Amino acid sequence: MMSRAAFLAVVAVGLGGCGGGVAGPVDGGGGGPDLTPGIDAGSDAAGPCASTAVVVSGAFPSPLGGVNTVALADRSAHKGLDNTIDTDSVVRAAGGKVYVLNRTKGVLRIYDPAAGFAGPIDIVTGDGTIGHELTDPTDVLPIAGTTRSYVAAYMNDADHALGVVDSSQPGKGVVKWIALPASGKTNLPRPTQLWSCKGLVYVLLEDLDASFKLTGPGRIAIVDPARDALVSDGQPSVIPLLGSNPGGGLPYGMTAVGGDCTQVLVADAGDLSGASQDLGGIERIDLNLRQSLGMILVGATDLKGNVGAIAAASPTCAYAVVGAFANKVVAFDPTAKQLLGDVLGPASYVPFVQVSCDGQVFVGVNASMQGQVPAGLHVGPATCAPLTGAPITFDQPPYGIAFF
Repeated sequence: MMSRAAFLAVVAVGLGGCGGGVAGPVDGGGGGPDLTPGIDAGSDAAGPCASTAVVVSGAFPSPLGGVNTVALADRSAHKGLDNTIDTDSVVRAAGGKVYVLNRTKGVLRIYDPAAGFAGPIDIVTGDGTIGHELTDPTDVLPIAGTTRSYVAAYMNDADHALGVVDSSQPGKGVVKWIALPASGKTNLPRPTQLWSCKGLVYVLLEDLDASFKLTGPGRIAIVDPARDALVSDGQPSVIPLLGSNPGGGLPYGMTAVGGDCTQVLVADAGDLSGASQDLGGIERIDLNLRQSLGMILVGATDLKGNVGAIAAASPTCAYAVVGAFANKVVAFDPTAKQLLGDVLGPASYVPFVQVSCDGQVFVGVNASMQGQVPAGLHVGPATCAPLTGAPITFDQPPYGIAFF
């Protein structure tokens, strides 16, 4: 069976990228991600604006990647803090810690930046019955006020799709499994991104079978972390989506839009295999109503390519990675439902676009051919204007980003 990492390596150059959005801790509090200084996208918790970006870097087929940091104030880089992570890694930051999921090995690594990233804690993403190296963990969400974190297990069946790990018991691996609903056409929920809002956890679910063939539209499952189970509040526990393949295999397909933590944009990647004409699109979701408000842009007609990364800077300025034999980053107005223009590109592979709380946009170009924009971390004001200038470079090209 082909792994998700192998599938991604095959399609990355020819089709869509993956993308932006910040997973934040669940604190049960009010206040939403309005993307103003002091509040990170995807997080309930208001607090001091982040000062540093943490960037994981790596390039296929190299097995190892690296951990790097960039100061937001002057964009100075500190490279090679750890060069033993997987190339295929996910990075998140919350509560003063940095979390790196090594997807190939199935290991969560927790760093303390205050300790210079030295002596990280490793926790496997399996238990005694499920091998961690088979789970392909896609995202991690620390539960604020606890030592627990949720880990999305992309390759696991419905009963073992969301794992709970505990940093106070690192040797135990997954201490509990949370079941997520499958589509009915396959027993693989395919969780990609974990996102929090007002005490609930929203889990993007893809619609791919064991061979990564589309089986239907995507969904968002809603989990109550107080019960470690799907919500049971008399409202739907699953939001059906109009588009297919939300997130496209990586955990950057959902971003908040507006300031009240009630609506999100979802990037539906469509058919990344190219077997069909489904290029996905961008749809708006109302979390209070628990329903899709419809597509605001369509991949086939508006964007001219599969949709990958997505990140909102304001209700009228957002970014998306789109791909059709090359990737580029476009700006769009979610309120007016219209494209604003190209921001960066083309490049062979753009895995993320992300907006920091101090109003900067970060675009990671992981692979580039002659005549395309160079590989590296491209940075500029999050005004939806084109990005210019030379990128920040590391020992390997950027693959993921978070802020602390």
